Amino acid sequence: MAPFTRSKRKYLKLFAKKGGCVLILDFDGVLSPIVKNPEKAVLAKGNLDNLKRCAERFPVAIVSGRLLSDVKKRVGLPGLLYFGTHGSQWEEKGIIRNLKIGPEITKAMAEAKRELTALGRDYKGMILEDKRNTFSVHYRQMTNTDANKFVKEALGIFGPYLKAHPLRLDHDKKTFELRPDGIFDKGQSVRFCVEHFKRPGLMPIYIGDSVTDEDAFKAIPDGLSIRVRRKKGSAAKYFFKGRREVDQLVSDLAELKYA
Repeated sequence: MAPFTRSKRKYLKLFAKKGGCVLILDFDGVLSPIVKNPEKAVLAKGNLDNLKRCAERFPVAIVSGRLLSDVKKRVGLPGLLYFGTHGSQWEEKGIIRNLKIGPEITKAMAEAKRELTALGRDYKGMILEDKRNTFSVHYRQMTNTDANKFVKEALGIFGPYLKAHPLRLDHDKKTFELRPDGIFDKGQSVRFCVEHFKRPGLMPIYIGDSVTDEDAFKAIPDGLSIRVRRKKGSAAKYFFKGRREVDQLVSDLAELKYA
């Protein structure tokens, strides 16, 4: 991974020459700062206007782990292509699509959710976010002592479900997320975006910040992949030193003067 600042001018010149890009972004930790309570996440200042200006010129999509209705409400811009719960929900031409999950996996997810809910009664600061085909457990508000104990107990609950069912557990930024394995991910969503927009002359950009974005980075080997903050082993080509560099790039793209 290399810092994007060294190559930024080169890419902006390319986008100006080509007439834009296909801009695809995660929400939390990218367009919005990470917060202790996910209900309080909002777009960073300036991003609403700049995203709107970008969307007037070239394709823009949001790919989030949140529910589709949730991320649409928080971004609040019509005309974008939105994906929720890592791609198990999306809106296309005003029609909301939902991938169907088999009854066995649905039952296993519900049982795991009940066990984690019960565990949360013993820990102040656990937040369970139910997202239909996935669920997340946040523990950012716990003390370090409680967090360490909670992680061990939570892993003890998740373990048997992961062994018995085709489930995937992601653990990053003091959040666990359980979802079906191999059915949907952000990489599939990004590939869908590129095909959907039918703009082969435009380079796709994906910006993410966590382990769930690695599938998306891998999905565009010939595109521009940027991770917020450097992470060893990431599939992203470049990294931002901080989230505010996202805001600056979106602003630069909104101001792009075509060659």
